[in-house]
Amino acid sequence: MPTRPGPAGGADDFDEVEARARAAVEAARETVAHSHVLSEVIRLERDGEGLLVRCAWCGRYSLGGEWTGEAELPPASIVEEKLDGDRITHSICPDCSNVP
Repeated sequence: MPTRPGPAGGADDFDEVEARARAAVEAARETVAHSHVLSEVIRLERDGEGLLVRCAWCGRYSLGGEWTGEAELPPASIVEEKLDGDRITHSICPDCSNVP
């Protein structure tokens, strides 16, 4: 009958694998969020209509269901057009709406 490794070294290996798995899940989440933003920018380019939604409190923008800062917006002409052309409406992002 095979024996299980003892606690020496076993817990450290598990912790390392767990940390790497958590980092991989976070990286995947960020990739999915970025793809949602890019999909929304493509939709805005294609349709040419619509407004950018900006949080009235923190100033982040909603694109594809994700809230992102102006510095993180993709450099697409339609986004810049809407920023320059007053094609913005305001809302409150989930982070700011939870402020006590």
